Amino acid sequence: LFANIYGDYHGRYEGNLHLNRVWNHHIQSGLYLHGSRHSGFRDHNKDGFYDDSRTTRYNGLWRNTFQSENWEGQFNIQALTDRRTGGQLTEENPYLSNQEIGHFNASANLGFLGMKNPGTTIGSIWDFSTSELKGTYGRNYSLQAREWHLQAQIIFTHEWGEGAHKIDAGPAITYNQAQENLDLFNNKIKLDYIQAAPALFADYHWKFGQTCAEGAPKLILSLSQRIEWPDTTQPLWIPRINVRYNFLDEWTLRASAGRGYRFYRLFADQINVLSTNRPWDIGPLPKYESSWNYGLNLVGKPNLFGKELEINLDAYLTDFENQIIIDLDDPTRVSIYNLDGRSRALVLGSTGTLPIGYGFSAKIGARYQNNKIDYRKGFRDQIMIPKWRGLISLDWESTSKIWSVNLTANLIGPMRLTDKDGIPHEYVHDHIGRSPQYGLLQGQVNYLKGSWEVYAGCENITNYTQHNAIIAFQEPHGNYFNATEVFAPINGIKPYLGLKYRWKQD
Repeated sequence: LFANIYGDYHGRYEGNLHLNRVWNHHIQSGLYLHGSRHSGFRDHNKDGFYDDSRTTRYNGLWRNTFQSENWEGQFNIQALTDRRTGGQLTEENPYLSNQEIGHFNASANLGFLGMKNPGTTIGSIWDFSTSELKGTYGRNYSLQAREWHLQAQIIFTHEWGEGAHKIDAGPAITYNQAQENLDLFNNKIKLDYIQAAPALFADYHWKFGQTCAEGAPKLILSLSQRIEWPDTTQPLWIPRINVRYNFLDEWTLRASAGRGYRFYRLFADQINVLSTNRPWDIGPLPKYESSWNYGLNLVGKPNLFGKELEINLDAYLTDFENQIIIDLDDPTRVSIYNLDGRSRALVLGSTGTLPIGYGFSAKIGARYQNNKIDYRKGFRDQIMIPKWRGLISLDWESTSKIWSVNLTANLIGPMRLTDKDGIPHEYVHDHIGRSPQYGLLQGQVNYLKGSWEVYAGCENITNYTQHNAIIAFQEPHGNYFNATEVFAPINGIKPYLGLKYRWKQD
């Protein structure tokens, strides 16, 4: 049994309940429940709009696992509902937004382990979900969307060479049926999606050599080949390679490269853009988005002054072939079109963790992100993406493990904002060029005694906020209204308090 209750200064209350039961040696169940409510009553900058939406959410998951001599499997059911309202505080002709989301998911996996060769198994994965969204956003937008999703996959696994070689192969199919209805300035747009993507896949894994540390393989190579037919007339080749190399006991290098694609939902993916009063200009679009992805990761645990230092370095690059471009640089419209040219996303990251002593440990991290897209105005930074982020975290834990304290500082770098040509200056405020860089500070204290844990903390300790978050808030039904450029917290300091309880039957 696990229970958690939480409340904060801004009117959010939350409860979580986990119930786990072992019925016998073969069957286990878990029931996980969540409920939260946010009253959203604050307007710190007196612009007449609620800082937060008023939200009510319920989420439940029922999970069952079973295992016998020859079979093992899992069956899950999840249901979620999320309702939120926001907008102006005024009662006279207000700008209001209302949104409701419902989601249901049933998933299962089943595997047969009773082959004569213990390295040979047959497994299956099944997943079904349905999602529904209903929303109105001001006077000019309303959206209704629904989707049914079904996925099935059979996996044949065979190992040989004392586990040095393994192959996973089989068929798979993904079926999506969706509908979106957007009412845009009383112009109704309806999109229907029926997407069936059968596939065949084969993954080969090779382990070579041994390290001194716990006998881990020195080299692991994984090659994946997948053929899918997202378009009934043309197959899509999806290769992937992953390499993990332990070149020293304390150092591991991982590398990956491959191709991926996704089915988009044109309107549901851009819900934030509905918080404007601009008409949409939609050009020819691809059937799916696709990209090539590359990654490097280096993890090391060398000793420094007799203490184990943990270092993590990351580099990831994504090159898009097809991509839906949401161009907001024209203040008179939302332009949506397929990529014509280059689009890439580069992410470089690093973290370092060092035990200091006397219960203290420190963590320092940094991330650089450079996303550039060929917009109609040229090869430019993607909007609302911080160029860099930084993190400094200090932790302390008492020898008895009863007390623990964390203090974390986050640094957020500048982001490119949309062009404001033609918008009256009195509406723009600080939404020109790039956003300012800023820092956030948060801390938490935990007290653990037996089955009980009490925690208290505070977010945004320095009370940093974006004062003018909405462009043209004075005329919410006018052409220039735009509530999408929120680049910093619009809430101030947030103290909170919580209580946890854990109990395990002997």
